[in-house]
Amino acid sequence: MAKSIATAAVAGRLEYCNSVLIGDQYIKASPVQNSIALIVTRTRRSEQIIPIFAKLHCLPIQYRIQYKLALMTFKVMTS
Repeated sequence: MAKSIATAAVAGRLEYCNSVLIGDQYIKASPVQNSIALIVTRTRRSEQIIPIFAKLHCLPIQYRIQYKLALMTFKVMTS
């Protein structure tokens, strides 16, 4: 249930227009995503965040932006 609430309330806002966060702007959104992952999995802040993202099948913000831009470019090039 925590995962559903976090996804609906906060993660959707992070995903909206994240492709414009190129450069250092994604650094502001990264702690928010990290906090969501820690709350959902009920882990301590001292634990590494990358294994938590792997467990949740989620990419960090910088890689989500790269993926989204690559996907949009692919769609433009193939249609």
